[in-house]
Amino acid sequence: MKRSVLPKLVLATALAAAVVAVAAPGASARLVPPRDSPFGRTYAAWDVVWGTAQARRVLASRNSLLALRGNRCGFAWSQRVWLLPASINGLITVNCRIPAGMYLVFPIAGVVEWGKSPEKMRQSVRSAFRAIRDVRLTVDGRDLGRGYVTRTAVYVAEVPPNNVFGRPAGSLSLMSKDYFAVLSPLAKGRHTVSAVGTFANPTTTLGMTYRLTVR
Repeated sequence: MKRSVLPKLVLATALAAAVVAVAAPGASARLVPPRDSPFGRTYAAWDVVWGTAQARRVLASRNSLLALRGNRCGFAWSQRVWLLPASINGLITVNCRIPAGMYLVFPIAGVVEWGKSPEKMRQSVRSAFRAIRDVRLTVDGRDLGRGYVTRTAVYVAEVPPNNVFGRPAGSLSLMSKDYFAVLSPLAKGRHTVSAVGTFANPTTTLGMTYRLTVR
């Protein structure tokens, strides 16, 4: 994700996977349409789940959902949902092992704003989102498009000391707008998921390649 007012912290996303309640694992996962509302949650609700989960972790943590280099794989949010990390530093490849039967949830590319009034956050996110170009999601070489555009309402997350937002520990208001993905479970074996987005002004490409071993 990318914060709407740069050059402050860039949080561009090329991440996440999500959950469809009844789909059986296939050789290659499918992008779950919003109408299927995985586990009764809308795409916007999954975006809040992902954002809240990353806000609760410091950037230095190995299970942070914000990736600076290829050493993070996200984590299991529940027994059926795995949250994948997003890049804030160019194109990053991670090699991860995840349990079978997991839905993958992540933002492919988007913007986030925090710590302002709701109206200022809405204006900032709306303006910055227009700068996103060339969003791409592939699974095992298969083009799945750009995901689905998802905008959250203002929500509040508890952030720890030394958090990625550079704010004191405590409650923090956030809002985001993303190209978001929820993928159905992958079959056991090796798979490659790629999520990339390019931002204009200045031109910046952020993305993740997840080399997943499903066991």
